[in-house]
Amino acid sequence: MVAEKVEVKETATSIATETAAPPPATVTNAEIISIPTPQEKVKDILPFTPGVIKTLDSKLTFKGADENQSLLLVNSARTTDPVTGSFGVPIPTDAVESFAVYKTPYDSSLGSFSGGLTTIETRPPDDQYSFKLRGIVPSVLGKKGGMVGVAEAIPGVSFDAPLNSSQTSALGIVSVRNEKDDGRRSPLPFDISKRQGFNSFSTVEAILAPNHVLTLT
Repeated sequence: MVAEKVEVKETATSIATETAAPPPATVTNAEIISIPTPQEKVKDILPFTPGVIKTLDSKLTFKGADENQSLLLVNSARTTDPVTGSFGVPIPTDAVESFAVYKTPYDSSLGSFSGGLTTIETRPPDDQYSFKLRGIVPSVLGKKGGMVGVAEAIPGVSFDAPLNSSQTSALGIVSVRNEKDDGRRSPLPFDISKRQGFNSFSTVEAILAPNHVLTLT
């Protein structure tokens, strides 16, 4: 006697869990240094990423969304101006480990913005002494075939220093900005406008235990 048996088994269809959003445009510190244009703040180099445009009034747009509709996170902390909504904290490029620009940042946990999302991670202090100068060569302002002074000078210094047997380290960055512009339509010697600024950034990191690190920025 021959018996035939047929078994039918149903196979569950796998569902793709990948996100449809495009990956963020991430820039590392090594790539920031390789940018040929000498920029001192992260906001100045954001237009180098795709989809970010700097307008004539020095505002940023993220794929058509204004800067005051976007969000800036520095080490997971909100740093947008609460009044204007613009990016209010000028992070120097020497202090940046990496930054990323998200074009479609639809995250319900963040909220309060509808444009682009920019995240910045600052670099930790080094446990060895280091010292670096930048922007020591100024640019010359020319007018009517002659030199009338310095057009732009952005001298700055950054340093890393261990404070307590490599368990506590500090990072400090200081820069001074001096600019002159001959765009004013006024008679001599009032035809040149001057702008000055000062920017500083510091971080202290303490290793409290193998699994506990305290960082103050």
